[in-house]
Order: sequence, then structure tokens, then C-alpha cells
Amino acid sequence: MVICWARFQESGNTNMLLGRFTVGFMFLYLVRYAFIMNAFGYTYPSKIMTTPIRAAGNAVSFCT
Repeated sequence: MVICWARFQESGNTNMLLGRFTVGFMFLYLVRYAFIMNAFGYTYPSKIMTTPIRAAGNAVSFCT
């Protein structure tokens, strides 16, 4: 991502393909790495369950 970003700026911000790759790499980072490190992945499955099975939803989210 950093290499694409640097080359995009060196080109005077005219090479749109490098700009698109940079944005794409940012999304890949957010979806793959940052999603795991965020609390959303752990709390959302238990919150969408009904109250009687909320503990099971929490257990499944921690196991996955």
C-alpha cells in the first residue's frame, strides 16, 4: 500500500490505477486485519441473538 501511495504521489496524482490500488489495499487491511482487532467482531453476534441464547452467541463468536 505504501509503495502504491508513494508512486501515485510521484506521478503528480495522475496515475489513477495506483490510486485505486491504494484504496483497495486500505479496504483489504480494514476487512482482514482491523476487523479482527476491533470489538465489533466479538460483540455483534451476541447482540443479534435473543436474550435466552445470547450466551451461546457470545461463545460462538469467541470460538470463531
